[in-house]
Amino acid sequence: MARRERFRKALPLVVVVVFAVVGLFALRNVGRWLSRPDAVKRVDVIVVSAGDDDHRLPLAIDLLKRGDASTIWAIPSFSGPVLREAKSIAAFAASKGVKGRVLVLPKRSKSLLRDARVVAKRARRKKVTRIAVIAAPVELARTRLTFDRVTGHGVLAWSDATHYAAAHWWRDGTGTILEAGRYLATLSVVGPGPELRAGRVPVSLPLRAVAGGFLIALIVGALCRPLARRVGLIDVPRVRRVHTRATPKLGGLAIVSGIVGGVMIAGGVQLGALGLAAAVSMVVVSIVGLADDITGLGAPARLLWAAGAGAIAWLLGLRAEVIPHTSTAGALLDPVFTVLWFVAITFALNFLDNLDGLTAGVGAASGITIAAAAALGGQFVVAVAAAALAGACLGYLFHNIHPARLFMGDMGALPIGFGLAALSLGLRPKVHAPLSMAVPIIALGVPIFDTTLIVISRIRAGQSPAIGGTDHTSHRLLARGLTPRQAAGALWVVQLVLGAFAVVISRSNTAVGGALTALVVVTGLASLWVFLHLDAWKPSWQMEASERLVQHVHQAMTALSELEQVVGEEGLRLSDPKTARSTQETLRRLERVRRLLQGQQSEAEAE
Repeated sequence: MARRERFRKALPLVVVVVFAVVGLFALRNVGRWLSRPDAVKRVDVIVVSAGDDDHRLPLAIDLLKRGDASTIWAIPSFSGPVLREAKSIAAFAASKGVKGRVLVLPKRSKSLLRDARVVAKRARRKKVTRIAVIAAPVELARTRLTFDRVTGHGVLAWSDATHYAAAHWWRDGTGTILEAGRYLATLSVVGPGPELRAGRVPVSLPLRAVAGGFLIALIVGALCRPLARRVGLIDVPRVRRVHTRATPKLGGLAIVSGIVGGVMIAGGVQLGALGLAAAVSMVVVSIVGLADDITGLGAPARLLWAAGAGAIAWLLGLRAEVIPHTSTAGALLDPVFTVLWFVAITFALNFLDNLDGLTAGVGAASGITIAAAAALGGQFVVAVAAAALAGACLGYLFHNIHPARLFMGDMGALPIGFGLAALSLGLRPKVHAPLSMAVPIIALGVPIFDTTLIVISRIRAGQSPAIGGTDHTSHRLLARGLTPRQAAGALWVVQLVLGAFAVVISRSNTAVGGALTALVVVTGLASLWVFLHLDAWKPSWQMEASERLVQHVHQAMTALSELEQVVGEEGLRLSDPKTARSTQETLRRLERVRRLLQGQQSEAEAE
């Protein structure tokens, strides 16, 4: 307990130090990342866009004469002595001897997004695929992102050679941070691109990710057991828990290590901005979970972090597309649905962690489902990340199978929920919205079913859904006579079957996908009705403890009655008014205690 208390006191400082180090590292490198140019190589077209100086066009012409491009497309700007007017651009090109190879596009530049759309329209008409854009150094990342997403091709971004010291970010920190904000804002508009497209990576990568995640989680899990005991992170048996002995609770570290290690061992995958943001968010969520395991942050704090993660995911281009985003309603509701999705899935996996091996097994089944669907669709980044998550869950499962020797705690449940929520939205099935949302919902069917069951059950009983209980799906299976291993195994199998449906729906046409979805929905509703009529679970040792509690309560009430009688008799002989008033107050307090004890006894007898 002393070690745990010291750890609890030191945790805020540890969190502050971690965030400070990560923040300084990010600021130190964000300028360099934003201004990193692509290598100059042969392209079909060089685009000169939206400049405020007069040396982009000369630079493009020099590259043209050198043979690095065939044509220059110039977009007139509202500023700059060369790029302001179409006639001055044409005259400058003629003076350099490349008049016929410099084309001035008909629209003035107003924004990068508009420039990219103009270029994309002309590129499709001319069947041009190799494009380079010249831009200011600090704008290279945003320029590359915008043109790449809009044109659908791998656009190169070349620096116009204006001065920008990426390593000295502190001299112009405001400008660098503002440009990073513009990049995120642009990404929220244009959405995910190459990292979620069909990708040029061998199918063997997900297999390496599974194996790597499994081995690392297995090894780190073995180290976490003595470490958790040393720092005092122990989960003791409680009334609503299945386990009957104190168990170390640091398995979340093994899971997070397995996910990160699995992706690194797979190799060959460029995560991009979206993957990097997801990785940072998962680490933050795991730190929040660790803090909750130690200090008990409570549901509101977890809700806030999950909602924040959903908002960041939407900003980075992930969408819970229930209504097509092309419609006005879809554009307005996408952020709401995305945040709700992250909150619901994060809490669903957290609620599901009520039986040895259950969350890890279901998480592994869902991860395998997402990895298979992504691999079939050529989305190898999503496939690798999901496979690493599945491998990490399987490696941790070795320590968590009943009887569990290690618990994940919120440090493990929250990252699993966050990771599955993000990866499921990263899928790009063949079917369109709203049917496309059926794939992530079915891929996470067991957690969603369990959360729906307990919410309905507790609301009908007049209880808060946020308060724990023994009315989960796994508990009701235990009440039917299944052992903990059998109950967990049954739900693993159900999730694998649902996963097979999700994979088929993701690659089917609308008619087949709709029919399979309807079948799953009808089966789920029928199962929900059946489980709502099953009894909640009460383990035998807890029932025996309840009987002993009632007996002790009865003995305490008898002793209190005798004490009350003695104190009352003595109080009659007291002449001091203060002592008399104090005695009467004591009697009133004893009466309140007795009423409370009587109420507890009545509830116990009613049960």
